[in-house]
Amino acid sequence: MLIEVDEITEWRWPRYPYPAATLSEVWSDETWGWQARSIEYRAGLLMLYPGNLYRLTQSPTTPR
Repeated sequence: MLIEVDEITEWRWPRYPYPAATLSEVWSDETWGWQARSIEYRAGLLMLYPGNLYRLTQSPTTPR
């Protein structure tokens, strides 16, 4: 999913069960591509910062 925020945001992953981990990438205008970025992630919450276009991908989860 693609996300862009206007201010520092603690964003909740939209589905439960939350993934154990996420792959986070940020768009770079310099390289015209996605760059891996480490984002604070805990219990379904991600800390996102303004000025970035994020691409988030969840790791596989076990269905309940």
